[in-house]
Amino acid sequence: MFRSIRWRLATAFIVLIVVCISGLSTYLVYFVRGNYLSNLESQLSTQAWLVGDVSRPYFVTGQISVDDIAKRVGEQIHTRITIIDKGGVVLGDSEENPATMENHGNRPEVIEALSGGVGSSIRYSTTLGCDMMYVAVPLTVTGALVGFSRVSLP
Repeated sequence: MFRSIRWRLATAFIVLIVVCISGLSTYLVYFVRGNYLSNLESQLSTQAWLVGDVSRPYFVTGQISVDDIAKRVGEQIHTRITIIDKGGVVLGDSEENPATMENHGNRPEVIEALSGGVGSSIRYSTTLGCDMMYVAVPLTVTGALVGFSRVSLP
């Protein structure tokens, strides 16, 4: 029964269809994931620049609390916000007490942002216990680097 030409052709077509569907599914998963991550990075970059603009007065006058800004804005936009000085010391964070946080000067996104652009990385957060996408941008006052604004989402 399975030796007839019909069964051989049907089996060949079924295998061909399964291979094509598997290949297309794999391609679509990677395409959609890449597109999603690219859009998320763009959104976080925009938010990081805005957070930097909001926190810039602290670096000019020192009269406002950066930690309060991080907590208030982070709550409003549902994003983790970290404001870091140029030495890597955390000045404000929307999720944690900045006084207990380690130096962030060696984080990949901060090092990448140090070159003057937008830095991003996807890595495990030991503070929150999950994978996060981080985007950091440099903060400048009259052309001098004063710190970094970093935003992240799981």
